[in-house]
Amino acid sequence: MRTARDVRQEEPAVPRTPPSSRPRPSRGIVRAIFAVTGVVDEVQDLILPGAFTRTLATRRVKSVWHHSWKDPVGSVLEVEEWMPGDPRFATIPGGSVWPREAGALVATVQFNMGTSWGRDAYAQVKQWHENGEAAFSIGYKVTPGGASKRHDGVRIIHDLDLYEVSPVLHGAHPLTRSLEVKASVGADHGELEHKATWSAVELKAAETQTGTGVMVALRLPPDVAAKIAHPEGTPAEHLHVTLAYLGDAAELGGHPDDLRDIVTPAVTGSSSLAGTIGGLGRFPDTGDGEPTWVPVDVPGLAELRQRVVEALRTSVYSDKLDARHGYTPHVTLGYNLPDTEPVPATPVTFEQIAVVRGGDTSFIPLGQTAAPAPAPPPP
Repeated sequence: MRTARDVRQEEPAVPRTPPSSRPRPSRGIVRAIFAVTGVVDEVQDLILPGAFTRTLATRRVKSVWHHSWKDPVGSVLEVEEWMPGDPRFATIPGGSVWPREAGALVATVQFNMGTSWGRDAYAQVKQWHENGEAAFSIGYKVTPGGASKRHDGVRIIHDLDLYEVSPVLHGAHPLTRSLEVKASVGADHGELEHKATWSAVELKAAETQTGTGVMVALRLPPDVAAKIAHPEGTPAEHLHVTLAYLGDAAELGGHPDDLRDIVTPAVTGSSSLAGTIGGLGRFPDTGDGEPTWVPVDVPGLAELRQRVVEALRTSVYSDKLDARHGYTPHVTLGYNLPDTEPVPATPVTFEQIAVVRGGDTSFIPLGQTAAPAPAPPPP
């Protein structure tokens, strides 16, 4: 049985637990960014946006002092993950220079002002906040299969168990900061707004239903696919990065060209994507064998995927879009593969999007500009 000592204390990101139904107390409230997602921190970790989704839905988060479980300081009233691009980033201190690719875990903590320890802890955080030196952190452990090593040594975390949030002297990411420290809250103070975030569409079915499934994906260039394909795994010609998965082709309905027509406007004007793939990861076995996969590090991929997902969410196929999992850009090499060496860092360029519907595949070029408006007829 794991104890509190087994939980690695690390300082990066910020999401949400069910909001409290009790009225807000009037004093000692702090709202802060406790962790940052989407960017590499000072201990060479990168927590992917969406990594907190599962844990926030299943576990209440506690607040302690400097990660000491014997020193609780209050209660977490709200905790929520802000995804990259959330408009609320523009309203925080320094929000005008917040990185576009970064998300955050934001929590509101009520310090226990009925105890001398709670009052002292709050007073210290308030002083740090006023002097611009407040730092915050999370205590968590990575789930089995919840992380992988990138080719440059960065640990990519896509799933974790969050236990507590803490004020600390120094966080693992310089972007952690206090947002508000309240001595009192008026009756007309608005609640912190919660925005539903887009989630993942990546399922193992996207890998196993070759020829029968429906998905929007980035196919690996043939030369890259041939280099990394495993002899006992997915054939090189089917290696891809899934952007959106919509289930079985036989259950989709509609016209065969509908899906391409829906996705094309969302990606028109998008440039080709270039980056690297490399490293090795394994997801937990959920019944179909343990997947072995290669991390993908391609700037702009997450933004492209978000545009695709948002287009599908507002389409006639919205009910087919799966959104149960956090998104981890990757290429699945296969299932239950024998010991496999990490893939060396390999440059990759994606110049088109594949729209797959059963055995039929059509392509949307990246870098394609919108067609000019037709000229008016001559008078």
